[in-house]
Amino acid sequence: MKAYHRYFLTLEGKLKQAFSQETEIQTAAEWIAGTLENQGWIYASGTGHSHLFSEEIFYRAGGFARVRPILIDELLLHKDASGSTEAERREGFAAEILMDYPIG
Repeated sequence: MKAYHRYFLTLEGKLKQAFSQETEIQTAAEWIAGTLENQGWIYASGTGHSHLFSEEIFYRAGGFARVRPILIDELLLHKDASGSTEAERREGFAAEILMDYPIG
């Protein structure tokens, strides 16, 4: 089987998996809508490359105005890739970071 065909089959499988989670996606959408209706904040975070999602939904034309990204330099790859892995694994690191955000 050619590489492009394997790629297509893998992509097709991932899309089927995503579509199979319609109930969970709908629930998440309702939580977000309820939070915004009540003037709450949407917090988004990610480490490594996944932090890009936080930036995509933050301060974009036509986007949600009530989004607060949690972007921690110590977890981003542009500073120190191996250091970010160590920080992710450090006991109590998340609790320490979340003290700065009024989540709840």
